[in-house]
Amino acid sequence: FLVSCAVEVRILEEGYRDVGFPRLLRYVLSHESPHELRVKPGTLNTSPQPTSLVFGEKPILITPPLQTHYHGGFKCISGRGRECIAVTAATYLHSHPHGNVVVLISDEKVEEIFKETIRLMKAVIPRIHHPKYYRGCESHEVMCVGVEDSWMVEAISRAIRTLIIVDGGTHSEVKSRMGLWIEMKRRCLLQHHVSDSLSPDDWKALNQKKKCGVFALGKARDGRNGMWEVYPLQNHLSPSLWIRNNHDVVDLFLAYADRLIHGREREVRILYLEKDPSETPDSWNEVIPIRDPFLVQRTTGVICEDNLFLMGGKRNPQEVLRLDLNTEKWIPLSSMKIGRQGAASVMWNHHTIMVLGGEEPSSRKLLSSCEYLDTREKSPNWFTFPHEINYPVDNHAVALCSDHIYISGGWDGTETMGKVFKCGVNGPWVPLPSLNVKRRLHGMMGDGDGGLLVIGGRSKKKIEVLETERYSLDRGERWEKQDITSMEADHAASHLGKAQGIVTVVRSIPYHSRRGVVLLPPDLLLHFGVSPSDVLRGSREKPLRDAIFEVASAAYQQLEKFHALLERSPKMARIAFLPAVHVKDYLERLRKVDFDVFHPALQRRNNLLPLVLWWKRRILKF
Repeated sequence: FLVSCAVEVRILEEGYRDVGFPRLLRYVLSHESPHELRVKPGTLNTSPQPTSLVFGEKPILITPPLQTHYHGGFKCISGRGRECIAVTAATYLHSHPHGNVVVLISDEKVEEIFKETIRLMKAVIPRIHHPKYYRGCESHEVMCVGVEDSWMVEAISRAIRTLIIVDGGTHSEVKSRMGLWIEMKRRCLLQHHVSDSLSPDDWKALNQKKKCGVFALGKARDGRNGMWEVYPLQNHLSPSLWIRNNHDVVDLFLAYADRLIHGREREVRILYLEKDPSETPDSWNEVIPIRDPFLVQRTTGVICEDNLFLMGGKRNPQEVLRLDLNTEKWIPLSSMKIGRQGAASVMWNHHTIMVLGGEEPSSRKLLSSCEYLDTREKSPNWFTFPHEINYPVDNHAVALCSDHIYISGGWDGTETMGKVFKCGVNGPWVPLPSLNVKRRLHGMMGDGDGGLLVIGGRSKKKIEVLETERYSLDRGERWEKQDITSMEADHAASHLGKAQGIVTVVRSIPYHSRRGVVLLPPDLLLHFGVSPSDVLRGSREKPLRDAIFEVASAAYQQLEKFHALLERSPKMARIAFLPAVHVKDYLERLRKVDFDVFHPALQRRNNLLPLVLWWKRRILKF
């Protein structure tokens, strides 16, 4: 490309050009002919060398399919669209063979997934280059796969005859490119094809290969408020914060495929899940206004076939709205038979919505009735489910597992409940073992391993419930509390481990000195004027005691940090901190002998330590 003065191209540190839309569009149009050139085939009189002759074919834009994924034209479910773009490019090449195509990719993740997909199809991996390393004129056909804005001008200038662009996404980093493609399509300057290489079922299977997780709105003890991934926690990691966000118990929160959906007052917010929480934006990917006068306040909702259904609430107890997530259009549906707020809802199957219990706002009467809606009907109506719940309830949790609906907990008008029931298609509601901890405003789901999980919620007096409980559908004996993992417990264990390691080194100094080994760092000995021979001969002079004091102080600081976090750690996790007793005991005994590590009193066993450990274990205070 030739650069004109009017383009105002900025040269960045690495030398590539940062030209944003619409300047990028003007730049492309001013240096590329918008008309197809008709070239008569012939034989050049020169030797066959790569040339820069452009035959004028319109670029081809390939985007992932619109139906089963959430794309809405050029959108993609994963925000940046890296997975979908890479798979789309690979499957397009597989179904539309190109003999000598060169693939340009500027994102390492896209390249990794692209190669993996090609291997899965047992096809030959084409030549792949980064735009900055590819000069062009080596192939008549060039495919740009999700090339970033910074390299887009470099990439598209490498094509001699055929330029194929594979792109998509809704992330802020993609908006400039997508704006360019949409505008060029409007001006008929490129051909747009939606990928049909994979069937809808294949795309669904690809979408479901992503990891499963449990997400919740909540507030950490350090004050961070937002959406957290709380289960499963691999390798004892702490919950991951995906986005900071204020919330209220009357809000609606749903997790579906690769999206987190938060309904609050008069809008629905959508966040696309990236590979890592650190990659998510500081704001929502999309904010969709809700059709007036509907207000999300104690409203229940479900997602079915890329449609969000909102039902009931304090201001609109009988109203039902459907949001098409592809077109972002709201459609009013038939009203429920009974007004409800604080109800629970679940998809009974792929097309039937069930709404259970709740409170009738005008009379403040709790409900035990249930009703269902078949979404396949053109004008669907609500029908009463013949089997009522055994007691009126709201703020309860519901889940579908093994063709049965399960409900747990809730509020019966006087107290928080711990009851659990299940119901099949033909009823009735059958009682199951009660929860260990009564709770409401909690979550329940199948864990995919033959069990039910109950997570979070509130108990009496608005106390937050931290315990997670699991019920095995096979054994069906009782609810079992799951292992507790918390950020405070992790940090406390880290500080205790450091203190214990330092104390172990100090305690072993007499043992190793008798074997000619010095464990103390040389720079520490030099600082206090202690020679290694002083340690080996068991010196009890002040310089060595000062050095031991320095090391013991580091252990004591770690122990203090541990105790600061201990009070905020779950009680069920504290049993793992029992080693803190002997760490503290040794440091106290060391202090009493003025940090003389060779003092005879430190070489004797503390016979009371087992009794102290037993008592500390009972009271869980260390």
